[in-house]
Amino acid sequence: MQPDERLERVRLLRERGRTPKQIARALGVRPATQESDAVEAARVLGLITHERQARDRGWWEVLQRCYTPEATIQSSWYDGTAARYIELSKQMHQQTP
Repeated sequence: MQPDERLERVRLLRERGRTPKQIARALGVRPATQESDAVEAARVLGLITHERQARDRGWWEVLQRCYTPEATIQSSWYDGTAARYIELSKQMHQQTP
């Protein structure tokens, strides 16, 4: 279903007095549970921790797998593609005693 079709369907269901829960069910949207939210949060935290550890330890292949090919990064010292960020991180790592 296209976004415009979805919005139109939501509008029609609202006009018919459906509750948000009923609309979600009609659209096939599964409600989030506290458990699924916690699992997702743990996955994100794990990925961030793994990415930081890979950069700090010079695990460049592992670091590269933490990003999609089109990923971009914005930090205090860098704004650009993940690939270039990894290249510059390697250079800085080699210069560190």
